[in-house]
Amino acid sequence: MANPLGGQKDNISREGMNIYVKQKEIPITVGIGSKLFEIWMWLWGVIPAIICFAAKTPIYIPVIALVVGALPGIIFQVKKVKAKNALDTQMQKIQHDASLVGNYYQKKLAIIQDLVKIVDKSIDFDKSTYETIAAYRGGSTPQSGAQLNEYAQNVDTLSRNINIALENYPNLESHRHIEDLMQQVKYLNSEIVAAREVYNDSVYMWNRMVYRWPTLMIVAAKNGYTTMIPFTADADVIERASGSVL
Repeated sequence: MANPLGGQKDNISREGMNIYVKQKEIPITVGIGSKLFEIWMWLWGVIPAIICFAAKTPIYIPVIALVVGALPGIIFQVKKVKAKNALDTQMQKIQHDASLVGNYYQKKLAIIQDLVKIVDKSIDFDKSTYETIAAYRGGSTPQSGAQLNEYAQNVDTLSRNINIALENYPNLESHRHIEDLMQQVKYLNSEIVAAREVYNDSVYMWNRMVYRWPTLMIVAAKNGYTTMIPFTADADVIERASGSVL
């Protein structure tokens, strides 16, 4: 049997490739087949009932046919209610997980603000550093989606820029208070990694659920749901990790 990927033949990339995630929420839609399926779940018992009426059978026979024929439609309606509850439950879990990540980032931002206050007179930070801090001061954290990704990446970039600035001032790095704050940032980074993993697992489960045909997918399409965007490393982090210098 031939290798479907052609791994032993031409077109082998020896340079490798960086993988990025598209920041796009895809609407869930269903076609005419799904709509016909829903209609058929209700109507498939009507045809035998009509035949029974035409054949002038006793009245109870077409009635029984109608009742029995309606059972699939009723069962499917119950399953759709359960599917809606399952999707809503998963959505609440995603919001909870996103809120946990957001709380860690808010704590990280608060520590960064303290760091900037301490070393402000010793280091000339880039103007964008102050603008980013001012923009997020007292603001609420986005709870999910691309906005949360953007918020997290901006805070991470801010932290990275401050680290780079402090590396140029070793005397400041040895300051006890600054050292404590930097240790707190490192601890929060490890907590953020774990929290982001939990969030991504929840998003992955959601993205699987909304494409599970027929019940979940039909319910998702009817309610206008979309896929959700996982947390991703920003391009700068990927480029730095891919380089020869750690």
